[in-house]
Amino acid sequence: MSVFSYLEGSNEGRDVVAGVVYENDYFKQARMILKKGSVIKEHYNGSPVMIAVVKGAIEFSIDDKTYEMK
Repeated sequence: MSVFSYLEGSNEGRDVVAGVVYENDYFKQARMILKKGSVIKEHYNGSPVMIAVVKGAIEFSIDDKTYEMK
């Protein structure tokens, strides 16, 4: 099993850095470091998600509603 810090890594030169923190047969935990102003294009995920903002703020849109998360 590979485990690392949520704040480890750098997004120098890239808008988004993503990686799996933990994964088993039932659960996957990933982290993303987003450069200010970056956009993740609309997509579909067939599993429930939980989002935690560790530093900064994001706008998260789902079902035609947008939420500011800090």
